Amino acid sequence: MSGTPSAFRSWSDYVPSSRVAISLGEVEGLASGRVDAYAEYGLSDTWTSTLKYERVAFNGYPEFTADGWRATLRRPFRLGETYQASIEFGLLEGAAIGGA
Repeated sequence: MSGTPSAFRSWSDYVPSSRVAISLGEVEGLASGRVDAYAEYGLSDTWTSTLKYERVAFNGYPEFTADGWRATLRRPFRLGETYQASIEFGLLEGAAIGGA
């Protein structure tokens, strides 16, 4: 990618990213709390690792508490100059995992 403009960033230039979200709310009249943590890191020019943990708990109702995690590897494939597709595989455990 030396000097050639591209719509895609080189994975070797990838900067690790992460986020943690904590929220309190109400679902169907029950007080709830949610923790969602996500991180990804470019292992090479073509492979990215991702980790996610999620937990949902309801005050006074531990039987509704759910948590889960996933660990994956993702690889992109260019589809011409404009598009890109990815394949991702990994491990998944638990009931609360959703989204990216």
